[in-house]
Amino acid sequence: MARTRMRGAVGRAARALRRRRAAALVLGLVCAAAAGPAVAVPGPGPRAGAAWHAWRAAGPERNEELRGVTARGPEDAWAVGYRENVKGVDVPVAERFDGKAWRATRVPGHAGTGELDAVLARGRADVWAVGSWDDAPAHQDRALAQHWDGGRWREVPLPAEPARRSAYPLALAPGRGGEVWAVGVTAEDRVAAPRPLAYRWDGKRWTSLPPAKPKGEALFSGLAADGAGGLWAVGVAYGARGGRSPRTGTARPGGPYRRRTRRDAARRSTA
Repeated sequence: MARTRMRGAVGRAARALRRRRAAALVLGLVCAAAAGPAVAVPGPGPRAGAAWHAWRAAGPERNEELRGVTARGPEDAWAVGYRENVKGVDVPVAERFDGKAWRATRVPGHAGTGELDAVLARGRADVWAVGSWDDAPAHQDRALAQHWDGGRWREVPLPAEPARRSAYPLALAPGRGGEVWAVGVTAEDRVAAPRPLAYRWDGKRWTSLPPAKPKGEALFSGLAADGAGGLWAVGVAYGARGGRSPRTGTARPGGPYRRRTRRDAARRSTA
């Protein structure tokens, strides 16, 4: 069965749902010409003719979960996740949409195992996916990166974390030039003492650029580029008494990571 993992509040909900047999689900918001005259809607609302459409995933009807998606256009999209095989082992999944149907691709993972959580397409022959694989002898999960070169997926090494800390990259974003960034969380023995992680691909290799150490436990679960060379990461910080609060951070290539607080936002709004 799928192993227990450090996912924060979202992860706890996901683990509860995962106990049920589930099929992969793909939805697309398609903007098509309306069959009749458009009806005005007060205030912001969906465009006339916009509707969600369900697409059949390429994988089996059961025991597959898709977690990340990226699209370069209506005829070029990727979705990644994992599937539990007949032996009860999690294997990575990557499916591609060509405008007509989702089609499976072969993903090597790490020795054939692993789970993928995020995917980023920079070009038709330049797609990154990250996740983790189960290091069963050590009772840890290790970070996993896969790259699509237009013909096949291959594993690309990520920086090694301390032996007793699991690593889960959860989000991807493009940087300057050919850079790619990943953020997520490390945890001792998979679940304890979570700390945010950040990795950077410079076109040749991945390196670790850990954010400033938080006062307590924290993780990053989302990442976006601002179009001006900067990056925004969001997640959650855990208080000493178990409370949770939003966490954001910003970084610029070549510059230090900085945590953003509500005080920063207030100062900027009054400047």
